[in-house]
Amino acid sequence: LIEGRKVSYLDVFADKVAQVDNPYDMTCVANEDDAEGMMESRRRLVAQSLGIEPSRIDFLDHAGCHAYYAYMSHPTRSKPLTILVADGYGDGVNGSIWLGMPGGLLSPVLRTGQCNIGRIYRYITLLLGMKPNEHEFKVMGLAPYSNSRYAEKAYSILAETLQVDGIDFAYKVKPNDHFFHFRDRLGACRFDGIAHALQQRTEELLLAWMQNAIKETGAPDLCLSGGVALNVKANMLMAESESVASLFVPPGSNDESLPIGAAFFALAKTMFENGQPVDAVSPFTTPYMGRSYTDKECEDAISSANLSADIRVRKAGVQDIADVLAGNSVVARFDGAMEFGPRALGNRSILADPRQPEAIRLINLMIKKRDFWMPFCPSILESRANDYLQLPDKPVSTSFMSVGFRSTPLGRRHLPAALHPYDNTARPQIVNSRSNPGYHELITAFEERTGVGCLLNTSFNLHGEPIVESPT
Repeated sequence: LIEGRKVSYLDVFADKVAQVDNPYDMTCVANEDDAEGMMESRRRLVAQSLGIEPSRIDFLDHAGCHAYYAYMSHPTRSKPLTILVADGYGDGVNGSIWLGMPGGLLSPVLRTGQCNIGRIYRYITLLLGMKPNEHEFKVMGLAPYSNSRYAEKAYSILAETLQVDGIDFAYKVKPNDHFFHFRDRLGACRFDGIAHALQQRTEELLLAWMQNAIKETGAPDLCLSGGVALNVKANMLMAESESVASLFVPPGSNDESLPIGAAFFALAKTMFENGQPVDAVSPFTTPYMGRSYTDKECEDAISSANLSADIRVRKAGVQDIADVLAGNSVVARFDGAMEFGPRALGNRSILADPRQPEAIRLINLMIKKRDFWMPFCPSILESRANDYLQLPDKPVSTSFMSVGFRSTPLGRRHLPAALHPYDNTARPQIVNSRSNPGYHELITAFEERTGVGCLLNTSFNLHGEPIVESPT
């Protein structure tokens, strides 16, 4: 495989594939390249599992599901929208441009397999000794610690490969294999310089592609989707660009939102075929789409935990919690429905005073054990957002920690523990009484005690573990 020879994957991995455990009917699959046969096999299995006719099973395009997730989640679809999708790969595509017109289906402007931004980021994450498809955010967080002096060689190597070519991509020098190409050439470069160069080149490619896409569609209101849209620093630069009239990046734009995108995609198709305007579908109005638990369920979970210590529990009110936070203690908040997406948005969060850098050390030592360079994030009252952040004078999605922003001098004084330690940028959640009344009330109570309308927020989980979902 490494040498590019045409071999059978089933032969190479014969000792890794247990055919007897394969749930699919392989009689309709000629070989591993038979995509149509594999689709039919999957159709049969799903239909059998659900007890429905195979004809009811529909297959939806991977990139289209990403695009419809962003488009149908957009709070307003009353004017044309440009949707950019960039990810690792899916259905032969890793980059696409779509135009959304009010009332209609999305129109594909470009579908390409040459947008290898996500693939390059993934392999360099691996080269830096981190876990690909999971730790790209660590590389993004590491990037500001270096500078152009240490990144110069790595940048020149990256810049010799992938290029923006109009609304598509092309290679100046195309690697036979991305991993080995960069491994052989980046070996003498500093690790932080590699991260810096990778992030810089990613931002340049995305900005150029975005600008060309908007020229092509004529629609400066922008939506982003796909795994690459999790790069909040690149999103920050797009939000600041004069080419962009507004920017929307929904929560969980990577593959975790594909089921929602598929549902939106199928619904849009059905409505359009029935003569109904697609924009009649309401976008989701909250990221808090998970399950919530009653007080009784929480009490039962505590009672059944077999705690060795005798712990007396009473329901703490907002004022109690604000007192604890103002006293420099750390609080884990479990309240209401769980948030959707990769970011904790207050209902499954560990919270602290954003003025206290020592809170970072405490949280990391006891719970998170994060890499030293990784920042925590701020949850900021909507009324104080402009005090702490340099917000563009345009609509930008700020409720989901999906876009980065530069901080103001007051932000750097009030929120040092909730900003990136080196470049003082933030990946904020802006909170108002409509989006999360209880959390808004808590931050407001903290502001009344400290004058700071913000809390440090990180996800309620142990390092490497999923976010807490239930009281058990």
